[in-house]
Amino acid sequence: MRRFAACLTAVWMLLLSACQHAPEPLPSNMIAIADGITLQLTLPEKNFTATQKITARYRNPEATAKSAQENQHTLLMQVQATPHKIVMAGLAPSGTRLFSVQFDGNTTEVWKSPLFSLQQINSNTFDARYALADFELTAFEHNALQRALSPDALLIDTVKNGVRKRELQRRNGETIIHIEYRATQTEYCHRERHYCLLIENLP
Repeated sequence: MRRFAACLTAVWMLLLSACQHAPEPLPSNMIAIADGITLQLTLPEKNFTATQKITARYRNPEATAKSAQENQHTLLMQVQATPHKIVMAGLAPSGTRLFSVQFDGNTTEVWKSPLFSLQQINSNTFDARYALADFELTAFEHNALQRALSPDALLIDTVKNGVRKRELQRRNGETIIHIEYRATQTEYCHRERHYCLLIENLP
């Protein structure tokens, strides 16, 4: 279940990338996870509940080498997932709820606090389906994900020296997302959208 818990990266990744990737004209249960690659959202086979601390790092690719600075933020995430519904909530370090999203297999419902804002985010483009997509990419089983991905995408899982890795690649071999699972921590890097996440499972 630790693998499943790691998918809480989803919402934080959304926060960092939403301003650059506005919702596309796709069905409500499908999301563009990268340029030319889509994922059909689905529900888990088993129940799961977790709380995590997520530290996110984001770099502006348009900044010059001298002026480029890496932005870092921390967020608490809570998730409850069943075969019937996924409920996710993003909390400030103080515990204040900033937003939540529910997915029933077909549609999403989103609540957003007036306090919800980050320097990188234009809140008008916030689309919680990105959170769900990243959640599933990190947590769901390989075969289920591969079926849900568009034909141009390839998901590769490996284990080396006791470290499990997952990569989402284009068919030409280009890596878009790289994930490493280490005990109670998971590192998720979206290379196309220039951010990385360190996810720590909390008791």
